[in-house]
Amino acid sequence: MLKETGRVVAVEDDGLWVETLKQSTCGACAARHGCGQKLLMTADKSSNMTFIKALFEGQSRSHDWTVGDNAILGISENALVWAALIAYGIPLLFMIIGAYAGTNLGSGGSHELMSAVGALSGLLVGGLSVRIHQRFSRKKSFYQAYVIGKALASDA
Repeated sequence: MLKETGRVVAVEDDGLWVETLKQSTCGACAARHGCGQKLLMTADKSSNMTFIKALFEGQSRSHDWTVGDNAILGISENALVWAALIAYGIPLLFMIIGAYAGTNLGSGGSHELMSAVGALSGLLVGGLSVRIHQRFSRKKSFYQAYVIGKALASDA
């Protein structure tokens, strides 16, 4: 179980809206000077906070929470692995299939052009597939964060 701590910003019957701090591991990585992740994090000056809805497990316990409380959230490691596999693997797979199909469709000297067009088309179809999957799995509890408990002020 992956855990994160955040501050409650809204309480609903089925869960909590929690504000968490965006974190980067750029300070701990050996390639921190040659990586674009730190650049992307510093380019987004709009906010360093993320809002997430975490559900209660079992019966509603909304009466136990108030705005400003610190909550511990959890999500399954399997959910994170599957989400990453779908988000990165599906477009890559479609891109490879598209490039292969484009190579076989090209005639004469246009194999490279058709391969590039096929790869781009496959990437777009893969991205659309991920988007469709996301829409259908939005309400699935497998990908949903859950409220584990209250955190002390020093834990947040």
